[in-house]
Amino acid sequence: MPAEDVNAKVETLEGEEDQKREQSTIAFPYMDLDDAISIARGIHETTGASPCQHDQLAAAVQQSMNSSGYRMRISAARLFGRSGARSQGQGVLGSAPVQQAA
Repeated sequence: MPAEDVNAKVETLEGEEDQKREQSTIAFPYMDLDDAISIARGIHETTGASPCQHDQLAAAVQQSMNSSGYRMRISAARLFGRSGARSQGQGVLGSAPVQQAA
């Protein structure tokens, strides 16, 4: 490949780097509703209606507290709203009511 073609490609790539991509503002869960419900059930089985610590919940759902899978399940539970968990302070989670379909 001639040196001129390589230089032309480098200039084109550098020009593309100047264009910034915008980050999406749409939030969506990476896990399904069953995973979100398992988090809510874990909170309920661990502490009932009382707040639950992350380490307690992670043990209840048999996940490592630092794993990405656990974090994605917590996030999915929050995004599904009433069927999930809501943050009540640093490291503390509370459960919203889980409603069964009729």
